[in-house]
Amino acid sequence: MAFSSNSPRTGIAAALTAGLLAQALLLAPLLTRDRVGAAALAAALATYALMGFLAWRGQDRPHFGLANTVTTFRAGLIAVLPALILAPGGVDREISWGVVGVGLFALALDGLDGRIARRRGETSAFGARFDMEVDAAFVLFLSALAAATGRAGSWILLAGSMRYLWLVGTSVWPALRRPLPASRFRKSVCVIVLLLLLAALAPIIPQAAAALPCAAALALLLASFGRDLVWLVRGPGMTTAPHHIHRDGDVYDAALRRESE
Repeated sequence: MAFSSNSPRTGIAAALTAGLLAQALLLAPLLTRDRVGAAALAAALATYALMGFLAWRGQDRPHFGLANTVTTFRAGLIAVLPALILAPGGVDREISWGVVGVGLFALALDGLDGRIARRRGETSAFGARFDMEVDAAFVLFLSALAAATGRAGSWILLAGSMRYLWLVGTSVWPALRRPLPASRFRKSVCVIVLLLLLAALAPIIPQAAAALPCAAALALLLASFGRDLVWLVRGPGMTTAPHHIHRDGDVYDAALRRESE
């Protein structure tokens, strides 16, 4: 199996291929029915290519691992969403249900990769960051799709941009780079936000009411990021040195590992 290869690149190549196949299986029926155009297809492929490039550059362990492979497969599923955001014919009821179904499957995989990592001893700083960034992309794409389909106003794009605004903030305010303590609230908010955005896209929710779960998702994200910001400004994060743990020769932040995996 690729996971036992001595080359750190063999495992990730197999994982990226699996994610690409997942994306292709979802894009194929959209293409055959002329539901997405060339620009939409290019956006989806470019999105997955960027995810794959970042994973390739960031991977630094001898074995990519099954847990990271599951995360990569999830990235392949999520990377289909940009094609729907740019679809010239819009998103009909059938496709909307497809988005909800695939989204719930991707969300289930999000809970699986962390368990696999812990049971197989595959936890790492890379795995935690990879998982977190895939989650952030998932929120961004669902928010953009909600705006593109008129299920919510353009204000929902703020929800999808929160993670990236935080990253911009770290370049201006170094205090934001400090590790945060483990928090079930933060992890729960991520799951609930994704569920709310998927609910907003579900055809069973009337168009007039779809903005309500989107507003709830945005409120939760504002509360979560605001809570972390207050902790960094007023809490021990401003004075206490970061805590790290060592495992299998790697050094990584314990809080990040617990939150993301």
